[in-house]
Amino acid sequence: MKFIFGREITDPADFYDREEELNTLINSFRNLQPVAVIGYRRLGKSSLLNVALRLVGDDFIAVKVSLEGIRTIRQFLDLYAGSVLAEVVRRSLRLRVRPILANVRDYLHELLGAVREVGIRVGSLELYARLYSDALDGRVNAIEALREFLDMPQRLAEDLGRRIIVVLDEFQQVRFLKQPYPEILRVMRSRWQVHDMVEYAIAGSEVGIIRELLGRGDEPFYAFFRVMELKPFSKEVGVAFLRDGLREYGRSCPEEVLERAYELTVDSQHGSA
Repeated sequence: MKFIFGREITDPADFYDREEELNTLINSFRNLQPVAVIGYRRLGKSSLLNVALRLVGDDFIAVKVSLEGIRTIRQFLDLYAGSVLAEVVRRSLRLRVRPILANVRDYLHELLGAVREVGIRVGSLELYARLYSDALDGRVNAIEALREFLDMPQRLAEDLGRRIIVVLDEFQQVRFLKQPYPEILRVMRSRWQVHDMVEYAIAGSEVGIIRELLGRGDEPFYAFFRVMELKPFSKEVGVAFLRDGLREYGRSCPEEVLERAYELTVDSQHGSA
């Protein structure tokens, strides 16, 4: 265990505690049980998801998309469709291409060029790539395109014969899409519930909003996800984490100082809710 704080963890060797939550998440992935991970910021939701995806390994093609900051259907399409297409092509065909970080569409075109060079054809891949470009350029209505893209992971999984995990982080942001598209959550559920080769997972830090989206009987996602709510480390575990981390650097600290540091951290987490 390395003493890492303030950034996402991806390496299982750096992950501390939460073995029960990790095992539950991995089992949900493997059983294609839709799962929601909720909890206030800095509790380790993203790290938990990252490590679970690493441990699932090559059984799945995993795509993790943060919806942080989205406000429009077009922004959602750019993040969701672009990321899923690019990652599925890259991971499934194990292509090595020069990454183009400035623009998902350019990166996708680079990937498709590599696909053509090696003579590989995936039935619906180029169709979705064209639709993605058309939607971004306004040649296709974004709401109409969204319906097509919600089925995209399932169709790509069928074409490739491989299961896919799609993780949408900061899922509470979809509430901003309900004004232009009031039925968006209902359409999402209607499509996702018939996808038998895709695992869907969501995460959210605005706990009250996520609880309402998932827990109210009149909401489309009521009783759809297995909900995992992360809590702060217990005082015993939190103090042990600090103690072990300092020990790695050859340092020590009085127990009362470690306890106070734990209390301040928990207070700040609740204060950011």
